[in-house]
Amino acid sequence: MLWNSSYEVSIYIALESINSSPLSRNYNVYPRYVRIFELGLPILYEISIKLAEHRVELRKTMGDENYEILWKFNTAIDTKSKTYTEISFSIPVSLMSIEEGSIVYIAVAIFRHGYLIEHSTMM
Repeated sequence: MLWNSSYEVSIYIALESINSSPLSRNYNVYPRYVRIFELGLPILYEISIKLAEHRVELRKTMGDENYEILWKFNTAIDTKSKTYTEISFSIPVSLMSIEEGSIVYIAVAIFRHGYLIEHSTMM
């Protein structure tokens, strides 16, 4: 189902070491398409995975629910697998403010046509 072009998977990243005050300039708790549902963590980055397009994008939150694209990558997907159950990609850590030993919080959201249909937060 997720290989349909109407679906997008997003991984949201928050760091314990980053200022999470609502008064912070880049403070954001909303997924990119949704402004009424909080993920429960102060989002710093979004990794957007468009499976049908074989594309991964890294975005940084800019505050006011805005995101800036930092990096785009076309993924290589193993089409020999009949189930398409795995996708691998890597993002240069130098693009994100994640230092060795940092505590990272992650939320995963699935969108269909820009509407949130499922989410999970891992702390």
